[in-house]
Amino acid sequence: MEAANFYFVYPFFAGYGGYVFKNENGKYDISDIGLANDGAVKGAELVQSWFKNGYIPKEITGDIMNGLFTKGNVAVAITGPWNIASYKEALGDKLATAPLPVLDNGEHPKSFVGVKTWMLSAYSQNKEWAVDFMKFVTNEENSLHYYEVAGEMPANEKALTNEKITNDPLIAGFAEQIQYGEPMPNVPEMSQVWEPMGNALQFIAKGDNPKAVLSEAVKTIQDKIAASGAGK
Repeated sequence: MEAANFYFVYPFFAGYGGYVFKNENGKYDISDIGLANDGAVKGAELVQSWFKNGYIPKEITGDIMNGLFTKGNVAVAITGPWNIASYKEALGDKLATAPLPVLDNGEHPKSFVGVKTWMLSAYSQNKEWAVDFMKFVTNEENSLHYYEVAGEMPANEKALTNEKITNDPLIAGFAEQIQYGEPMPNVPEMSQVWEPMGNALQFIAKGDNPKAVLSEAVKTIQDKIAASGAGK
C-alpha cells in the first residue's frame, strides 16, 4: 500500500466511522468533515502501527510497491483492479485477489468506489440518440464484452453478477469488496482533500500524533475550500 496515498488508506478510516463529507440522503454536507473524528483517528492509528512494525516502508510509492510485488518480494499489495493485467503478466497463476479483511470492530473497510462514465454535451444536437448509444454500450452484454476485451470490471449491476465475473478468481475479490465500498464524493470540494490528507499521512507514517495531524489536515481542507469559494 502506498504510504501517503489517501485513496488506499481511506477504507480503514471509514471502517471505523470516519468520512470525508457527511452524506445525508445522498447530499454531501461539505461543512461536516469526518477525517479527524474518533473513527478516523483509530483508522490512522492502525495504519501507523503498520509503519511502526515495519509492515509497510514509510517512503513507499506505487511504482516501488508494484515492483516489489511483481518480483515476489512482498506477499500482499493493496491496490485496484487496474493492476490486474500487469500483475497477471508477471505472476501468472501465483496471483490471487481478496477483499480487505474485517477490522477488529467487526466492520469491513469501506473503499472508495469509482467508475468511468460516458458524458453528454449540453450542446449536442442529438441528445436522444446519444443517450440511446450510452445505454447500448453500457448494457449487460456490452459491459461483459468490454470486460473480456479490456479486463476491467463492469459497472452494470447485472453484468457484475454474471457468472463470467463471479467465476473469474481475480475479479471476484474486487467484486466482493465493492459490496462494502462507498462512492467517492462527487463534489468539487473533494479536490481540496487529497493534498492535505496525503501530507497528513506522511507525518503519521513518521510517528506523529494522528489526532493532531488529522485535525490540522481538516483545518487545511476547510481553509482551501473557503479560499476556492466552493460551497457558497
